[in-house]
Amino acid sequence: MLSFFQMTMVMEYPMLSLFFVIVSTLPYTAPIFYLKHLANRNWTRYYVLVHTIAYSLCATFTTSTILSAHIGSPSIIGIITNAFIICMGIICFTTLLTTIRAAFAVSRYKSTAFMTRADTQRRRRLTCFLVYCIPMNIICFPVIVDGILACLFPIFPRSLALYSFAQLSINAQFFANYFRTFVIGICTLTALTPYREAVRKLFRCQRSNGSRNGVSTVTDLANRVNVIDNAAVTQSKISVGTLHRMSNAES
Repeated sequence: MLSFFQMTMVMEYPMLSLFFVIVSTLPYTAPIFYLKHLANRNWTRYYVLVHTIAYSLCATFTTSTILSAHIGSPSIIGIITNAFIICMGIICFTTLLTTIRAAFAVSRYKSTAFMTRADTQRRRRLTCFLVYCIPMNIICFPVIVDGILACLFPIFPRSLALYSFAQLSINAQFFANYFRTFVIGICTLTALTPYREAVRKLFRCQRSNGSRNGVSTVTDLANRVNVIDNAAVTQSKISVGTLHRMSNAES
C-alpha cells in the first residue's frame, strides 16, 4: 500500500503539470482548437481523467509487483520496475519539453490592444505556473536519465558505463530530494502572489510586534531605573536625617 501511494505521488504531479501546460498553451499555439473544444467547457472531467490514468497505472504496477513477489519470480519484478521507470521518464521528459516550449510561446506572444481581460489573466496564470513548475521539472531530470538507462540496460546488460551513470543518477536524486523542499518554497514565493503577500504581512507583523516589545521593554527598564533612583534618594535622605539626629543627640 505504501508503494502505491509513493508511486501515485511521483506520477500525479508531472501528469497534472503536463495537462495544465498543454491546455494553457493551446490559446497561443492552436487558438481555433482551444475555442472549439476547451474554451467554454468545464475542465473537471479532464482532471478526473488524468487522476484516473495515474491511479490505474500505479495500481497496475503495484499489484503486478506484489503478485510477482508472492510467486517468487525476480525477473518479472525487474521487468515491471523497468516499465515503471521508463513510463516515468517519458512523462517527465514530455513535461519538461512542454513547459520549455510553453515558456518560448508565451515570451514570443506580443500583447495587443485587442486582448481581453480574460486573455491577460490567462497569460499571467500560465506565466506564474511556468515559473513555479520549470525548476521542479529540472529537478526531476535524473528520472529522465533513469528512463533512458532502463531502456539501455536490456540491450547492454554488462556495460560498466551504464552502471556508472545509474549510480550518478541515484546520487543526483538523493541530493535533489534534499533541495526539493527549498526549491518548492522559493518557486512558490516567486510565482504565487498570495503566498508572497502573506509572508510579507507575517514578517511585517513580527517586526512591528518586535519593535513594540522593544519599546515596552525600554520603557519598563526606564521606569524600574527611576523607581530604584527614587528609592535610593529616599534612602539617602533617611540616612542623612538619621545621622543628623544622632549628631544632635550626641551634642
